[in-house]
Amino acid sequence: MRHLKNPVDPKSPGIQRKSRRYSLKLRPILTLASRQYPRPHPALAALYRTAVIEGISPTGTSRTAVITFKGASLGGSLIESFEWNTLDEVPEREMARILSWAVSEALKEAR
Repeated sequence: MRHLKNPVDPKSPGIQRKSRRYSLKLRPILTLASRQYPRPHPALAALYRTAVIEGISPTGTSRTAVITFKGASLGGSLIESFEWNTLDEVPEREMARILSWAVSEALKEAR
């Protein structure tokens, strides 16, 4: 848990470059996750359309990339966070499977 002990400076050029890199890395993961189900529920499809990707957490204090989903079907928003080192180590398809499961479960719980 090194990143918790050493907060990052989101204004640092190196951190900004990494933030862009991980933001770009999340795009295909989000696309794959949205295609996990051949015929998704309309609420699930709408939720994926609201996704906003950030290469660094909004607080900017940890090495974490974030996807935020907003929708009435959730009754608020859902935030999925991924540590940068996890995005480097886990294959895209596996990350997409995890994301897809998390989003569909959040939608089920909200109903």
